[in-house]
Amino acid sequence: KMATGGPGACATAMAPKKKAAEPEPAPPPPEVVEPEEPPEPEVQKNCFRTAGQLYHGNCKAASSSGPNKGTFLRHGPGQQFYTALSPAFAGASRGAHGAYESVVVGIYEGNWEEDVMSGQGSYSWGDGSCYSGEFSGGLLHGRGRFVWPDGSSYDGTWHLGQMSGSGRLDFSNGTFLQGKFYRDFFCKGESQWIDVLGQRRRREQLEILDSEPGMLSVRRCECPATASQENTEQLRSALAAIMAEGLVPLVLAEETENSASTFHRLSSAGLVSELSAVSMRQAALLRRRQFDYLETFHSAIRESLTSGTLFAIVFEDDEVGCTSASEGRDWQKRQPESTTPSSPLPGDWRLRDFFHASALPVEVLHPKLFNGRAQSRFFSDGSIPLEEPRHPDDAVAAALARRGTAEAPADATEEQLKEIDERQLEAEQQFRAAAKETAQAAATGPVEAVGPTGRVFEPSLPPQEAGLRLLPLLRPAVVALGRLPAGLTDEGVSACILDRFHRHVPLHRTAVLLLTG
Repeated sequence: KMATGGPGACATAMAPKKKAAEPEPAPPPPEVVEPEEPPEPEVQKNCFRTAGQLYHGNCKAASSSGPNKGTFLRHGPGQQFYTALSPAFAGASRGAHGAYESVVVGIYEGNWEEDVMSGQGSYSWGDGSCYSGEFSGGLLHGRGRFVWPDGSSYDGTWHLGQMSGSGRLDFSNGTFLQGKFYRDFFCKGESQWIDVLGQRRRREQLEILDSEPGMLSVRRCECPATASQENTEQLRSALAAIMAEGLVPLVLAEETENSASTFHRLSSAGLVSELSAVSMRQAALLRRRQFDYLETFHSAIRESLTSGTLFAIVFEDDEVGCTSASEGRDWQKRQPESTTPSSPLPGDWRLRDFFHASALPVEVLHPKLFNGRAQSRFFSDGSIPLEEPRHPDDAVAAALARRGTAEAPADATEEQLKEIDERQLEAEQQFRAAAKETAQAAATGPVEAVGPTGRVFEPSLPPQEAGLRLLPLLRPAVVALGRLPAGLTDEGVSACILDRFHRHVPLHRTAVLLLTG
């Protein structure tokens, strides 16, 4: 039968459609597991030395994933002594790599955060300055009080190491400035700004140059023409004692049968060299002829810093020296008279006429200021290595790299190569042991106050190769070649020197050392 439908329609059977497959459920997203933060390292008290630096206080272990892995970070209250090394005063025993004296550059006592001075604390500098107040990021920041060596002080707000904000600056002469400060300038009125640091420094220099001396301090030391080792050590100790008081030795001799000049006696003892001494007569002559007399002072200071000898300002004030107009380049070899001179010192020998910021700073006559403010860095020409402390491992690695490795011959056998490697390894081990020994020697001994410690040692290798910081100290002295009458009392010696030198030397910055014998 035909199925009915429309006219001419033909019915056909349609296959049933398959049921569409249901999609599989998506897998659940993986569970995100937050990494656990490592526990905060335990804060502990410790005492350690690194590259000559001494710290005692709270610290914690550095992060195991950070750049300081395996070290400790200062964190919390603690005390830090910043140290350096200076070539020792000439005359000290010297090994293959010289002799060095340890110097405390600064002391910080207060709070630390992640190895940086932050929070309340106090800092003392080598020039006698000190600060007590707030720190941030290692800088004076916040409220604090700063005191200079002359007694001047600022009490107020600091910003990133500068006086900024409200505060009061008291000068040592009793005057003061109070109000608004900005970047070490004081706002006076609406548009006038005063450079307070420059003003304070000028006052400080005037005090060095112009203060009136009273009776001079007089020391005596036996120093014959042929000095024994004992005489030399006594002379060195007498000079060191004057310099430890922050004064400049004024060295001269009395009338005796000893024909050796004052300079010759110091030179024979190894305390001064021809290169670290300047004749005022020769400097005045160069100045009159408009030659470069400043380089004479600059190079002598540089030699003194490098060698540890005295920087000697020499007055050829014997009779011939005061009256001679010759150039006298070899003045060190000249033999002055052994009698008391009668001619006055020439007017153009006045020391204050020769001071210059970069060649002969006024602070030379105040060595605590010169050395405490690291002014030796202005006299470096590469021969004075002024390096910041480095990690000992980095310093040793750099030194080993400079030394290089032994080269093997092209036709070396395997046994020869092995022998070269063993020798190289032994040399490296010896070098690392010497570096460790040098660092330990530099850190030995008590550290109490800023300034030279008086402790001298002979390093096993150059200190900078052991990662130690060098900061040469200047040891100035005024040396007179003229003689004083024999048998004078201390009052008589003081009166003679005041009469002869008061126009030429700021005598209040000196102490007399009279050589006898």
